[in-house]
Amino acid sequence: MKHIFLSLLLALPVLAFEQPTERDVIQAIQQIKENILDSQNEEAGKVLIRFAQTSPKVKIIIGKLTAPWADEEWGFSKDRKATLKYLVLISYLAGNIEDQLERENALDNPYAGWLVVIDSYEKLKQNINFKSDSIERLAALKAAELLERHAREVRRALY
Repeated sequence: MKHIFLSLLLALPVLAFEQPTERDVIQAIQQIKENILDSQNEEAGKVLIRFAQTSPKVKIIIGKLTAPWADEEWGFSKDRKATLKYLVLISYLAGNIEDQLERENALDNPYAGWLVVIDSYEKLKQNINFKSDSIERLAALKAAELLERHAREVRRALY
């Protein structure tokens, strides 16, 4: 299976920004986790994307196995869909990066990313009428206490 690395997936003009500090990254993570609908999350997301693209302290693989929602059609306009997918993506980055920094181990952890995605998705659904089949499946795995096992299987498939 072909894997899409974050730096190839995102064509955002973040390369002009300075390398964010870990403090910047931790603040961005907290902001995203606390309020996914905050108007400042676009900038917080850029901090996480830049860090994921350039820091040797994290390794994140984005692909169909780790971000199954990426190809979903949610029935919104192009701009609205792009905004929602951006919010889900930065939620995934927030959880995955936070875990890697806490463990001091640059090893992709989809489980940590999915936990934040599921939480953000629930918050988004309170304000926006939409459904993601893939995130619903991840939430069902979490409820059945099978999400961590699924993440291990995905990690084995990636490496």
